[in-house]
Amino acid sequence: MLYIPFILPLVLVFLINIALALYAQRLRNVPAAQPFSWLMILTGFYALLSAFAVSTFVLDLRVFWYLLIFIPVTLVPPTL
Repeated sequence: MLYIPFILPLVLVFLINIALALYAQRLRNVPAAQPFSWLMILTGFYALLSAFAVSTFVLDLRVFWYLLIFIPVTLVPPTL
């Protein structure tokens, strides 16, 4: 496929962020662990939705993925 060099880093970022979120959940008694965990989950889903948007060939579906990207983006500031 043509888009694999663009998709693989985004999937790698998703996996790393989810792993960091799970690690932060183990340390729930640390004061900043819970917001950090939510931040990693949201940025991971941002990367995953970006990978879906890059890998889609149909224009309508690509617009749908790009519009869906705004959900994690708008939820990041409350976690900070």
